[in-house]
Amino acid sequence: MLYFHDNTLMLYCQYLPSVISVVLERRTELTRVIQRARPDTRSIVVVAMSQKSQHQKQPKAVLNRRASFDYSLGEEIVGGLELTGPEVRAARDGHVQLKGSFVSVRNNELWFNNASFSVKLNQKGQEGARSVDTRARKVLLKRKQIDSLVASRQKGMTIVPLKLLTAGRFIKVVIALGKGKKHYDKRETLKRRDQSREAAREMKRAKS
Repeated sequence: MLYFHDNTLMLYCQYLPSVISVVLERRTELTRVIQRARPDTRSIVVVAMSQKSQHQKQPKAVLNRRASFDYSLGEEIVGGLELTGPEVRAARDGHVQLKGSFVSVRNNELWFNNASFSVKLNQKGQEGARSVDTRARKVLLKRKQIDSLVASRQKGMTIVPLKLLTAGRFIKVVIALGKGKKHYDKRETLKRRDQSREAAREMKRAKS
């Protein structure tokens, strides 16, 4: 058993509360430092979710819905497009209309005409303002592909733009050779489309 002198015991009793107080203060400061250094996981989750939802809103393709109605189409060909930075952003955000667009030949090159790109304007006081640009844009294909398409066009075929692919690194256009449908062909197309929609409705009713 240990025995303490009365003076030693008094010193211990005198300084012990101060020592405990200092230890508690240091512990509180250390806790605050750790909390400040720890990242706010809630903010990270919110940012990640907003980025994910924004990404999901972006379309993977912009379609020319009239193409299959107006033309009997051949094999699809994927080519590049010469676009500016704002035009690329407009395409990725889905601000493009292909209705009325067509592909022409000029100087033995293919040009994508009359596609409406709604380009965002960077002007003070006009936040969110856009300008529609329908200029001709060069289609990028191999020379052999271009020559083959030009030759087919000279035989009476039409080069039809089908859709823009916007999900990859580069914006690409899908084209095909087409032959204009007669009036009765269009009626048949509408009939098949209505039959497909009706079949889809029946399947949905059967599942429910």
